Amino acid sequence: MSRQEGNALVRGKDIKGAVVVLSKTQPQQLALFQTFLPDDERYSNTIDLYDAIPKYFPRKRLKRERVEGMFLPMLKREFEYRGERFVVKITPAKLETREGERDFYPSHKEELVEEALRKIASTRLNGIFLNNIAGVQFTLYELKKAHSPEFSGGEV
Repeated sequence: MSRQEGNALVRGKDIKGAVVVLSKTQPQQLALFQTFLPDDERYSNTIDLYDAIPKYFPRKRLKRERVEGMFLPMLKREFEYRGERFVVKITPAKLETREGERDFYPSHKEELVEEALRKIASTRLNGIFLNNIAGVQFTLYELKKAHSPEFSGGEV
């Protein structure tokens, strides 16, 4: 890594083998992902809104929702947040399986991984931006331990 204007330059290869150089920063805005709610209403923390969105779907219900056994429609869910009504639209991910391409909605497993990565990003200060796209540096060990009492200060 080389430093330039306070940012680190990270050199690597993309999945096609082309050399890519990205600008790596660790902005203070990542502190917003930590659990806090400001007393002053002119400041906001939209994490609690994001957490209120019903974005996960039970895998057991996928079979009856699939069209032709493979495809899923866009999922639309209404929810209330602080007295206001909202609608979230979730586009299914298309994945290659043994049976061919199939659509999936985010499930409980994705929720656990997202929560673990958020903990790692905010509590371990491993959250980064690469070319202004948020990311988190982690090891598989850290991800596996993210819900253990040692990692989270007793929370499971």
